Amino acid sequence: MADEKPVSSPTPIEMEKGLEEAEIPQSFGKIVLQFFVIPMLIVAFCVAIVFVFRWLTFEQRSVDEYLVMLKQSTGTAERGQAAKNLLTDLMSYIPESKRWQGIYDVTQQLRTDKEKFLREHPNFTEKVIDIFENSQDDPKVRRYLALTLGIIGNEKASAALIKAVGDTDTETQIAALIAIGNVRDQTSLPVILQAARSDDAGVRQTAIYVLGAFDDAELARPLEAALNDSDELVTWNAAFALARRGSNAGEKVLTRLLDFEYVSKRGAITVAQRQQYRVAAIQQLAKLDAASLVPQFEKLSTTDPDMPVRQAAIEALKMLRK
Repeated sequence: MADEKPVSSPTPIEMEKGLEEAEIPQSFGKIVLQFFVIPMLIVAFCVAIVFVFRWLTFEQRSVDEYLVMLKQSTGTAERGQAAKNLLTDLMSYIPESKRWQGIYDVTQQLRTDKEKFLREHPNFTEKVIDIFENSQDDPKVRRYLALTLGIIGNEKASAALIKAVGDTDTETQIAALIAIGNVRDQTSLPVILQAARSDDAGVRQTAIYVLGAFDDAELARPLEAALNDSDELVTWNAAFALARRGSNAGEKVLTRLLDFEYVSKRGAITVAQRQQYRVAAIQQLAKLDAASLVPQFEKLSTTDPDMPVRQAAIEALKMLRK
């Protein structure tokens, strides 16, 4: 029988290689833990939190119950106090969230089929007006209900809105004016014209905008007067309102809106609003058949920084060249 060779001890290099191979499963496990397991646990936790909040805030109630919840305002001062801890903050948030989710759902039902909704809830208008007129201590509720009354749009709603234009809170005045613009009740014109002379620029802007929704030849004079307002947004709204009536009295104002630099310096508007104003100016000028602006439209169609403005200029050129 041949002599067996003695088993040699592993060299240091072989031992190191063996250790590296042994560590591979451990390193792989760490990678899985760091990049898969832990992120999945975090996502699952976040989903669970969202689910719990939706479960806590979801309730199926009747329209009358939602209105009662809306009427039960927690009070501005109470809501403004800092919560002592996270639990207190969450507990105060949940009923407030339910309150607003409820009135939002009701408003969506009203928008979907107003006639059917009011037929099924004949006292809805009166109840909303009652809450609206007794919510002076909760401006947020008052503003939202003003817009709701604008959707309802009947004579009772209009009367409540006309009264609200005289509110001491300017944001409520603005909400009431917007709602009146939806109703378009001719009896509201005197209060809108009065609002157009308000000391607050935001109220004047809204009033002039709303006047543009009325088809009344006698409104041309106050709209032309608004072209000289100290606030630029008021003059813009007046120019648009006049152009929609076929009047070129505000053509100079609309032409200025074609200037990218001029409009961009108006810090109170967003990029989207800037584009909307400028696109609308091009469209209205084209309808006024401003043939003298063709060279300017041609330049806008190829070089303007706002792509929607370029497209509007292209469409305007097509219209003017027909």
